[in-house]
Amino acid sequence: MRRTHECRRPGYGVVLIGALAGAVPAHGQCQTTEPTYSSFLYLATWPDNDSPGWHSEVQGLAHDDDHWYIIQTDTIWRIPVQHDLSHDASAFPHRYISSYTQLAGYNHFGDADCYRLPGGGPRVLVVPVEGTPPQPVIAFFRADDGLACYGKADLSVGQGRNAAWAAVDPQGLLYSSPDGASANQLFVYRVNWVELASGQPPSLTYVQTITLLDESGQPLPLEQTQGGEFAPAGNVFYFATGFYDRHYQNDGINAFDTTTWKRIRRAAQEVMPFLYHFDAGGVSFEEPEGLTVWDLTDCYAPGVGGELHALVLNNGVPDTVRLLHYADSMCVDRTFTGQSDWGKPHAPFKTVGEANAAAWDGARIKIKAGSYPETLVFSKRLQLLSNEGMVRIGAP
Repeated sequence: MRRTHECRRPGYGVVLIGALAGAVPAHGQCQTTEPTYSSFLYLATWPDNDSPGWHSEVQGLAHDDDHWYIIQTDTIWRIPVQHDLSHDASAFPHRYISSYTQLAGYNHFGDADCYRLPGGGPRVLVVPVEGTPPQPVIAFFRADDGLACYGKADLSVGQGRNAAWAAVDPQGLLYSSPDGASANQLFVYRVNWVELASGQPPSLTYVQTITLLDESGQPLPLEQTQGGEFAPAGNVFYFATGFYDRHYQNDGINAFDTTTWKRIRRAAQEVMPFLYHFDAGGVSFEEPEGLTVWDLTDCYAPGVGGELHALVLNNGVPDTVRLLHYADSMCVDRTFTGQSDWGKPHAPFKTVGEANAAAWDGARIKIKAGSYPETLVFSKRLQLLSNEGMVRIGAP
């Protein structure tokens, strides 16, 4: 998904760090910017090891303005954002892969994406599909309750037999990848969206292959691809990898700068703020699955907040599912009297200095109105925003 949810109503003023001179302007005194989508603060998990009906062999996640699209191996679900995802969803539209004549011989959906056609056209659900035929395909569905299929298009033979995920960037280019030792290679395709707008399955044209790099510019070892998603501005690419049998090098969620394709952050086991926990092997046999970027900060989505949302499947008997949520902002409130927890909205830091020390490059710090008599040095790219009035940092 390429844009923020329509019900987002930020109530914060914005100041550039270079212009900070003691006071942060209140809302209305300067323009509020879009979220940064460097969503590296783990907020919570919801659902948390639940079995809401769409959980078994869950593979992927996508959304439009008002609905989740949840992908199982053989089923696509369309669930309203107001629905509590931990509860039974059987009343909502869902379709089985066997119901599509265009997909005869295929038996496995992967992590999907939802894309609005150029010129303000309808939304389309883009889903990778694998099966008996040797070559995986991309299937295109109407993003509505009917979930009708426009048809399918072949991926490049060079990509091999795997297509666990698909994502579309803001320019309309489609990305997917193979598995195994080549999992760090992204295959890029040009989609003929004009054909799809006329009701026909669009053709794909291979454009290039991109190699994902570590922080020093060397190829990053990755295996077992599961999900990929671009931030709305296209500047960050999130990539989920890993499998249930054991832990692999660099598995979890890796975030990349799309101008260089170098990694800028990795979600690590039990390490805050970008925590991503899953128990591979052993009893749980958990594995990463799909992910999506959807700003639900100020929207009614029960148990859900933040912008990045990532699935973890527990391959147990029966399966259960967890959905982890991440935010791009840390909060500060000098009047808070409880135990701070990494600046989460319900447990903010009490000083700007604490938030500054914990923040990552590109983070936001949302500060409750008031005076903060602190001496600070900012050495990272940060965005300071005031909440509910004037904020003064420094001497009165």
